[in-house]
Amino acid sequence: MSVWDRGGPPTDYQSGAEIEGYLLDMGARDPGFELGSFLREAQGVFEDVTRNWSEMDADASRPFMLPELWDAHREGIDAMRAEALRPVVERLAVQDVRLVGAWLEDAWDCLLVRFTASSTDYKLNRRGKKVGDTSERAWVEEWTFAKPMTDLTPVSVPPGAHCPNCGAPGEGTVRCPYCGQLRTTGRGFREVWKAASIEELYTR
Repeated sequence: MSVWDRGGPPTDYQSGAEIEGYLLDMGARDPGFELGSFLREAQGVFEDVTRNWSEMDADASRPFMLPELWDAHREGIDAMRAEALRPVVERLAVQDVRLVGAWLEDAWDCLLVRFTASSTDYKLNRRGKKVGDTSERAWVEEWTFAKPMTDLTPVSVPPGAHCPNCGAPGEGTVRCPYCGQLRTTGRGFREVWKAASIEELYTR
């Protein structure tokens, strides 16, 4: 089974000890990995893809996804476009982001992240009429992020070091306030970790 066809982690949900054990093993060969930074960046991908969905811009999400997931994402947008509908996701607020699975599959590191969020989620037809429930509601999705086990997570530079992307003066932030990029060496987070699957647990 390929990583993007994931049916689930090795068990329905792993114990905290199992997840911690895998992260320790992965950290030994990927010293740049840090869970807090990973979850912050994963949330950024989640928010960007959700916004791109609402804007019906599949191409904007392509760099963040493995090909099979992106194909499904694009097909969903194309299906709504064929029905002259536009999805509208407004007032997106992420309440919780947590790691609920970690495993190796086909030589890929796989991390399962659960997002708890709230938003509106309705559609507009060709006449601009709202279709569906327009109230704000809570929803939960689980995303698998994956990378080849030989790839390395970018390493953050020290707080006082110049930004490795634009050379701006050192700042104590994770993201450079001048160019907006992560203050990391090597490839960017989104070039290494890709969304491989998305499962909605509670419908909007």
